[in-house]
Amino acid sequence: MSTQKGLLNKLAKQICAQFTPELWTSVTKHDLEKADGRKKNAPLYATNGSFLYVAYENDHVLYVGETSVSVKKRFIGHGSGAHNKKVWYRRVTNIKYFKSTHESLPSQYRKMVEQALSISLSPEYYG
Repeated sequence: MSTQKGLLNKLAKQICAQFTPELWTSVTKHDLEKADGRKKNAPLYATNGSFLYVAYENDHVLYVGETSVSVKKRFIGHGSGAHNKKVWYRRVTNIKYFKSTHESLPSQYRKMVEQALSISLSPEYYG
């Protein structure tokens, strides 16, 4: 079994390597919470798209996720599934996100990359 685990770890790292650091944008939790996605020049994280994101407490990875709505909506406006209702949310200091289009990063691919990121980054909270 360790052979399969090693192979999957290698594949996860190869997938994650395609999402280089310069492709990610960072936002503080404070800025995310106060952003208005209805404005003409709304920040990217408050607009719709195909997103991957990582929630941090300083440099510590708390959670890895993906969404087909804005990162802001996923964190604080997504009903009972909103991250601000999760136990780890109070610890979040910043979020890094990657935004794409639904055509370029459709749901099944976004979910695959989310899993690869979870394998590679080992977030404290999973699922």
